[in-house]
Amino acid sequence: MILSPYIPQVASLHEATYVYLSVERAVLGELSNRVVSWAENNLGPLWHRPFVDNPINYSVKDWKSPGDPFFILKAFAKIPHTPLLKALGPDKNYVEHSADIFHARNLWAHYSQNEQMSAIKEDIFGLVRFAEEAGFDTAKPAKEALTELVKLTSAAAALTPVPGKPVAVKPATATPAETPPQRPRIGSPWTAELPSGELELNSKQRDVLDPHNGVSVKDRWPSQELASAAIGRWLALKPTTPRLRFDETDGATIGFIEGYPFLFGYVGDEPETPPEQFRGFLGNTTYLLQGKELKSQGAGTALALEAAETPALLANLAERGLSDGEAFRVSNYN
Repeated sequence: MILSPYIPQVASLHEATYVYLSVERAVLGELSNRVVSWAENNLGPLWHRPFVDNPINYSVKDWKSPGDPFFILKAFAKIPHTPLLKALGPDKNYVEHSADIFHARNLWAHYSQNEQMSAIKEDIFGLVRFAEEAGFDTAKPAKEALTELVKLTSAAAALTPVPGKPVAVKPATATPAETPPQRPRIGSPWTAELPSGELELNSKQRDVLDPHNGVSVKDRWPSQELASAAIGRWLALKPTTPRLRFDETDGATIGFIEGYPFLFGYVGDEPETPPEQFRGFLGNTTYLLQGKELKSQGAGTALALEAAETPALLANLAERGLSDGEAFRVSNYN
C-alpha cells in the first residue's frame, strides 16, 4: 500500500523535510510498482537478473532488488533508451526529470538535505512534476502537500525577524577568545539562540555596516578582497532582511532566508572547515562531468571557471577516480 504524502501543519524545515520524504516515498513507490509490473509482463517474470548482467546496463550492476526505485531512476538517467522507460508510456521528459530526482536523492542521502526551504520545495516539485507526467495516482496528493507547504512558507517568509541591537564592532586587532564557540557548518540552519548584535547588509554600497554609526566593517577581514567576496556571497543569497545577526566573539554572522536563520559566514577570519564538509550554500543546478568540463544537466551550460582552475579541478577528479557522467552541485564558495 502506498501512503499519501504528509500535509504540513506549520512552516518549518522539519515539516518541509517530512513532506519531501513522504512525497518521495509515495511517488517512488508507485514508480517501483509500475516498472516491475511492466517488466514482468513484457520482459518475463525473471527479467531482472538478465537485465543487470547485460554489459549495456553496467551502470546498475549493483542493483539487487527489482523494485528498488533508486536503481530504476538510475537506469532511466544513465542507460540510453532503456526499455524500462516504456513502463511510463510516451516519452515526455522522463530521462531529464528522473535524473533530477536521482541526483537530488543522492544529495539527501549524503548530506541529509540542502537545508534551505527553497531547495526542499524544489526537490518536492521535481517529484510532483515527474508524477504528473507519468500519470501517477500519487500526483494529486503530492501536489496538494507541496501547495500547502508553499502557502505556509510564503506567510512565514513575510514575517520580519525580531530585531537585535546594534553593536560597536571591534577592530581587527581585538584579542580573539581563547576557546572559540562551537558553530555549525557555514550554510547550515542556525538553531541556537540568536546573538543580539546586528549588522546591516547594504546592497547599494555592497558593504556591511554597523547600523549604530553607519561605519563599514570591511576592515575586520584580512583583506579587502576577502571582504568583498564574502559580502558578494551574502548579497547573492537575497536574504529576507538586510539586517544580520552578529556575534562579536568570533564574527559569526547569521542571515535570514525565507524567514529562517542560517549561518552566512564570518565577519573576519573563518575557522577551518573539516575536510569531510563542504562550505557554504549549494546551488540548485546539477553539473555533469563531460570530458574536461562540468556542464549543467539539461541545458548543457558549462560551469564558468578561471582557466588556471581547470587543470587542478580535473586532476582532483581523476585522483578520486570519477568518470564522465558523474554529477556535482556547486556551493557559493566555488
